[in-house]
Amino acid sequence: MEKLVMENWSRARRIVFTVFCAALFIGAFIPLLVDILLNGHFGWSIIVLGAILMAWLIIAPWFILRRSRAAVSWAAAAVSVPIFLWIVESLGTNKGWLLPLGLPAAAAGLAALGGLVWLWNRSRLKFWYAAALTFMLIALLSFAEYTLARPFLIVDPSESVRRSVALYLAGASLLLGLIAASVHGRKPFKDKP
Repeated sequence: MEKLVMENWSRARRIVFTVFCAALFIGAFIPLLVDILLNGHFGWSIIVLGAILMAWLIIAPWFILRRSRAAVSWAAAAVSVPIFLWIVESLGTNKGWLLPLGLPAAAAGLAALGGLVWLWNRSRLKFWYAAALTFMLIALLSFAEYTLARPFLIVDPSESVRRSVALYLAGASLLLGLIAASVHGRKPFKDKP
């Protein structure tokens, strides 16, 4: 019975991956076709193609691999996101934002994501402690992204909202830390197998 379930799961995964790839192919082909027909060359559609290739590189490991899917997906993001940002700056009308804003923001996001991948896949922290650290990482990321973007914002009507998000996330982290302490006590790590 277990073998049949695994075969059905594997078949379903292949079907979903095939549909996913077909949807991405169509999503890439149509803009390329429209761009070449309207402009006689590839221009803006290269951005669409880059985004679709980046999405495929990040999501495909979840379908193809059996182990280390999160780590490989993160590595694909770490490589493809800066390249995609460079493509967007190169083909866009606004220049000069990649080094002072794009790459630092991407690095902060990728560092936080890498921390989350490690936290949930490699660390031996118990659930509530891991949840508290997750919210703290997201709060730090929110604060870092706000700090990086602030010099580039001419008028920021939602400045108080942006600051509040980081504070609410830090508060949620503190609350989860208290829950972790009451549930797990002074033993934040799982026992070694």
